[in-house]
Amino acid sequence: MDKYCIYGKKLFLFGLMTAAFVAVFAIFTVQASAQVYSGEPVDSVIQPSGDVTGVTDRKAIQKALNLGGNVTLSPGEYYLDYSVYIKYDGITLNAAGATVTQVQPGTGLLRTTPNGTGGYDLLKNVTVRGGTWIGNTETPSDRYGYSSFFFKHSSGITISGCTILNNYKGHLIEFAAVSDSVVENCTIGGTSVSTGGKEAIQLDTTYSSSTAPGGSPYDKTPCRNIKIVNNSITYSGVGIGSHSAVYGNYHDGIAITGNTIYTTGAGISVISVYNMTVSGNRFLNASTAIRFKSTGVIVGDSKSEYSSAVNLSVTGNVIDKATQNGIYIGGSSKRTIKGVTVSGNRVNASGQSAVLTDWCSESTVSKNKLYQISGKQNNGVYLRNSSNANTVSGNTIKTATGNGIWIAKSYGNTVSKNKVSAVQRNGVYLEKCGKNTVVKSNTVSGTGRSGVAVERTDNVQITGNKITNAGKKKYGIYVMGSAKPSIKNNKIVGTCLKPIFLTASVKKANIGTMDKTTLTGGAKAGIDLRTGRCDNGVTSVTFQANGKNYKTRLTTKRTKQSDKTTVTTKRYTTRSKIKLKKGKTVTVVVKDKGANKYYKSYTVK
Repeated sequence: MDKYCIYGKKLFLFGLMTAAFVAVFAIFTVQASAQVYSGEPVDSVIQPSGDVTGVTDRKAIQKALNLGGNVTLSPGEYYLDYSVYIKYDGITLNAAGATVTQVQPGTGLLRTTPNGTGGYDLLKNVTVRGGTWIGNTETPSDRYGYSSFFFKHSSGITISGCTILNNYKGHLIEFAAVSDSVVENCTIGGTSVSTGGKEAIQLDTTYSSSTAPGGSPYDKTPCRNIKIVNNSITYSGVGIGSHSAVYGNYHDGIAITGNTIYTTGAGISVISVYNMTVSGNRFLNASTAIRFKSTGVIVGDSKSEYSSAVNLSVTGNVIDKATQNGIYIGGSSKRTIKGVTVSGNRVNASGQSAVLTDWCSESTVSKNKLYQISGKQNNGVYLRNSSNANTVSGNTIKTATGNGIWIAKSYGNTVSKNKVSAVQRNGVYLEKCGKNTVVKSNTVSGTGRSGVAVERTDNVQITGNKITNAGKKKYGIYVMGSAKPSIKNNKIVGTCLKPIFLTASVKKANIGTMDKTTLTGGAKAGIDLRTGRCDNGVTSVTFQANGKNYKTRLTTKRTKQSDKTTVTTKRYTTRSKIKLKKGKTVTVVVKDKGANKYYKSYTVK
């Protein structure tokens, strides 16, 4: 008897002729969309053939899988000239100690049957356990995009303890329309970092042959309830991710925990996901370690629908040496992101901002440790572009080339109880933040510029902050072009030029309003006042305090416009350090060409 034949449980009960009959019967009773084997399943043990063409091993393994029972590959070297198909529910493929090598490019190793039903009903409760699985290599003739393991329209898939290597231009594992499945304790790596950013583990939606090749029927089914746990992933364009989505049909319930991901493009990169958890992972030498987006290849029939990623949790991850951002949450004006928690992560040595958000609202960035942010003017936490109503609290930010915390063009955010030190620009910087931003109870030290800097942000509350050793030529608190700021109970000590800097807006359209600002600190506070841009109707500005008039210096700036006209702006500044006691006020007196006077007052409380 040939040593490469299939041995099954029935062999010993019914004899060689009965087993052969069962095998032949099984092969000829496979249905196009078969799920449950119609005969009596036969467990099989395969021996390696030594045939490096891949024909013999592929036929033997396929024949065993067609019997509907569990299949064991004995230790040794196996070769496949084409992928093998799993057609029946409930099969376990054991490959511990075996090495299976793909010898033809563009074929893959292991797949579900190419035809069948949609949804999650094509294949159920299949386990692949152990083995080293080697795909194509990085040579010009092997540059075909085909997944090594490809499961579609399936549920209950478990890939455990496998080593899956080398797929130059494809995915190592692809789930397309898969639910309630697990990839665990695997070593995965060896896709090209530089050619298209292929994911080592790809989550896909069965929309079309262009988004999910081989994923028919194309019924727009996403992935749901997927766990990717305790794997080691390396040398890939993206470690784990997705790059397409269908309007209204989004991946849901994805958990990525306890993985080590290193030397990749992006570590994790997904778009349009609901209810996703990324926790306890370790990233090393990624570009951006964790990237969530609500934009990408968005397809579908209704262009009026927009996806919004919601309920994303990024907790307890360690990120070292990201060349770009440590964590990036990116939406758009039509596809916002809400309900994100970024908490308890450590980011060390990122090349851009440690945490960056775009169009991300009603979210929390808290208790992260963000160190050694390098590159040009990069920040610890950076919220921009209508990232509204967020909370940034309890973070430790140390050593950054930009700001500790920078919020731009966003409103209603709260920045509290953060510790910021050794940053080259401002500790906390608010720019064009609309209304109702709160900066409270932060500790800021050793900044290159101001401890807290605010520009064109109305109704800001700056309360209870401790600022030590702000920049020698800058300010403890700097507020410019912002209406109705409230500055209370801050402690400012050290080497800064002046503790508090305020500007009074004196454009002719609004200089007639009275605007009271509350300050604390008494005689030690010191206030440096200057006007914002003045229109040409203003003829003089005087600062009055402590019964004195403080002289101002006029500066004029001329700016050429695109239509070749020139715009002239004026600014009045006092060089005097005005010290106020409790209950005293400083008043900005503005005169215009009609000899009218307008006032703007600030009071120390």
